[in-house]
Amino acid sequence: DYMAQGVIGGNLINHRLKLGFIHIPKCGGCSVTRYLHKLSNDWESLDPNEKAYAAEPFTDYKDYQLFTTVRHPVTWILSGYKFMKQRYSVEGCFDTHLDRILHNTYNEIDWRWHCAILPNTHIGNFKPKVFKLEETYKLKAWLTRYFHNSIEAKLESENATEKEDITVSGYHLEKIKTIAGKYANDYNYEL
Repeated sequence: DYMAQGVIGGNLINHRLKLGFIHIPKCGGCSVTRYLHKLSNDWESLDPNEKAYAAEPFTDYKDYQLFTTVRHPVTWILSGYKFMKQRYSVEGCFDTHLDRILHNTYNEIDWRWHCAILPNTHIGNFKPKVFKLEETYKLKAWLTRYFHNSIEAKLESENATEKEDITVSGYHLEKIKTIAGKYANDYNYEL
């Protein structure tokens, strides 16, 4: 049982239903994986130690229905900043974080994985069903075709970062538009 083992993150695959969940960093993936384990014990981890992008392990599962969650670019970038600051004690203010993304000057793999690879890039050429983290009720409704208990089961936030008020100025927003403008357009987010 993955819940008992504490496996709450990473890609999941359900061979019985031919389903795959692509866990994109900082897009609520831990919350969704915990929720999926509530729906069924048939989920298995599909995460090799080395991969360039989140969706990559699904290359051999072309006939599986893949799905994922994305998040508003501003809250995605803020989550990455807080994650690196709180978990890894990365120095620098939010503006420095934006500059590191813009100029790719912080190359440690964990930082890059969580903060520099945009969600649409993590998806790559795959064509999953995409749900916005801000609209998880749509994910739950879609999952009713596979799980009778998807609406009743709670999908609770597993936010690992502490609350921190960060002001996003117009200056920051211009940098965010440069970083994530295409991503915002791809998923109809307004910046």
